[in-house]
Amino acid sequence: MHRAGAKGQSNADAARTLDRFAMITPREPEARGCQLSILAQEHPKELFNKLQAAGVKCDFREPNVIRVAPTPLYNAFHEVWRFAQILNTHR
Repeated sequence: MHRAGAKGQSNADAARTLDRFAMITPREPEARGCQLSILAQEHPKELFNKLQAAGVKCDFREPNVIRVAPTPLYNAFHEVWRFAQILNTHR
């Protein structure tokens, strides 16, 4: 999800973001669909509510998994960017 050294983000910021979230979607293409399942380590319900309030289409699985499907067929670049920004600023 995050790449250390991405534009506008320090390596420390990227590492901190990765500490707060874990991607639990399988890496192997044949073992997954288009959705991302993200395990939120801190305040998962608050994050889910922030995403929904911002218009991000997602769902919540107890106790702390948020699922999104940032596919190009359904989402514009700015929508995926907004999702990433919300994740990045969530504390």
